[in-house]
Amino acid sequence: MRLVDRYILRAHVGPFIFGASIVIFLYLMQFLMKTLDKLVGKGLSEWVIFQFIVYNMSWMVVLAVPMATLFSTLMAFGSLSAAHEVTIIKASGGSLLRMMLPVVIVGAMLTVGLFYFNDVILPETNHQVNLLRSDIQRKKPTFAIEAGKFASEIDGYTIFSRKVDSLTGMLFGVTIYDQSKPMTRNIVSADTGTLAFSPDYSKLILKLRKGEIHQMLQNKVNNYKIINFDFYEIALNADGFAFERSNTNMSSRTDREMQIKDMQLIVDEAKSQASIVEKNADSSIFVHFNYLMGKNKFSAGSVSPDIPIPDFKQEPTRQNALNKAIHRLNVLSSQVQSESIQIKEYKARARQYTVEIQKKY
Repeated sequence: MRLVDRYILRAHVGPFIFGASIVIFLYLMQFLMKTLDKLVGKGLSEWVIFQFIVYNMSWMVVLAVPMATLFSTLMAFGSLSAAHEVTIIKASGGSLLRMMLPVVIVGAMLTVGLFYFNDVILPETNHQVNLLRSDIQRKKPTFAIEAGKFASEIDGYTIFSRKVDSLTGMLFGVTIYDQSKPMTRNIVSADTGTLAFSPDYSKLILKLRKGEIHQMLQNKVNNYKIINFDFYEIALNADGFAFERSNTNMSSRTDREMQIKDMQLIVDEAKSQASIVEKNADSSIFVHFNYLMGKNKFSAGSVSPDIPIPDFKQEPTRQNALNKAIHRLNVLSSQVQSESIQIKEYKARARQYTVEIQKKY
C-alpha cells in the first residue's frame, strides 16, 4: 500500500468514527427515553439493565455503519478537494479511480463484515433480548400493567390499576373486567392487590383486598349481584404474558432471530408442501372428472381416504345418477377450497421468510 493510500484511508477514519458515534448516540437516547423508566427502580440489577441495553445496540450498529460510511466518504474527499490535495495527486500522475481503489477495497471488506454481523450476530442478540424481556416479566409480572392504562394481555380479562409499584408488586385502585365466561360478566374492584406467578409459573395469582364484585347474567338483566369481600384471589392464565423458560435451545425463534440458512429451510419446506398439495388437488380433480364423465369407476384408493364414498343404490335411474354427480361435485368443491387455503398459507409463509432473507442483503 502506497503512502497516498494510507493517507486517504486515514482521512476516512475520524469522520467514520464520529458519524457512527453520533448515529448510535441518537438511537440510544431515543431507546433510553422510551425504555429506561420501565427498568430503573424496578428491582433489577445494574448488570441486567446493562445487558438489555447492549443487546439492543446491535440493531443500532446495523443502521449506523452505512450512514457513517457515507458521511466519512463525503467528509474525507471533500476535505481533500478543499485543500487542493486531489489536484496535487493528479499532478503527480495519480487518477481519481486510483484514489478510490483503497476506499472501495475497505468498503467491500466492511460490507462482508456487516453482512456477517447482520446474519449471525444480530439474530442472536435479538433472541437474547426477547429471552431477557421474558425473564424480566417472569420476575416482575406487573411490568405488563402500567398505571392508568388498561392491560388486556390476558385473554378474557382487562386489568386497570391507578397506581403500580413494580418493586413490591402492589397495585392500587384495581378494577378487573372479567369476560372469561360468555354468559356472565363480572366487574371486580379493590383498594389494593398483588400480582405474582404461581410456583410452577403456569398461573398468575391476583390477590385483592377490600373490594366488591358486580356480577350479572346476559340473559337475566334483573339478576344483578353485588358481593363485598375483604380478601379475594383470582388465578389467571399466564400465557398472555408470553412467559418462556430462559433456555436458548428450547425457546422458539421468530424471523428476526434466525439466520439465512434457517429461514431458507422454512421457505423450501413451505414451497415443497404447497407443491404437494397442488399435486394432490390436480389428481383429485382429474379422478373426479373422469368419474363424472364415466371414463373410470370411482374407488376408495383413487383419492384421499378422507373423502366419503356415497352409498347410493345402484339402480340405473337418471335421478340416481344426478344425485351421485351432485354429491361428488360438492365433495370436490369442499376439497378444492380446503386445499386452496392450505396452498395460500404455505405460499404466504414462504414469501414472508423470503422477504426477511432479502432484508439480510
